Amino acid sequence: MIPTGKWPSTRVLAKLTFRYDVPYQNCMETAMFQLKYYPVLIRYFLFLTLFTSLISCSRYEFSINDRVVYTPPPLFSGFSISDPFLRTCVKSAIAEENVTRADQLQRLLCPPGAINSLDGIEIFTNLNQLGLAENNVASIAQLTELDELRHLNLKGNDNLLCKDLDQLKKVEAIEVPSHCQPNIEKD
Repeated sequence: MIPTGKWPSTRVLAKLTFRYDVPYQNCMETAMFQLKYYPVLIRYFLFLTLFTSLISCSRYEFSINDRVVYTPPPLFSGFSISDPFLRTCVKSAIAEENVTRADQLQRLLCPPGAINSLDGIEIFTNLNQLGLAENNVASIAQLTELDELRHLNLKGNDNLLCKDLDQLKKVEAIEVPSHCQPNIEKD
């Protein structure tokens, strides 16, 4: 038999708030959902659907009845990089990959530009791939502390000191500027 008549009372059972903060943008999206008093099966289905979809979104803050249940960890910001172009590249990579600890950053691909110094990059100890093509890097001494570094692109860095390349023994694939090619071929 199909029930007829009005639904039972429409009192609010729970107010769910989902907040998503987009890093490096002045934007905050807030959506509010209210679960009304529906039959038990529909109510559980709605709650389960909302909760399941939120679990997959790790950057959301989740609260029920204005009480925060889950807040995502903040993005990593405990680094000090003097070069402004390298700092911008690192911030972008951290935001793109949701890095919350220094050891989580494994890939850093910086666009061509004016990176001069790598000071401060040594904090990212699990960096596996580093792209610095077409910049102004002269010294790569800081890279010797990156034991996990396996892929390195330094093409187009015309000021690069080629003698520093000998210290990068664990790097498996390396691209260097043309003036450093003879140093690589000797090894």
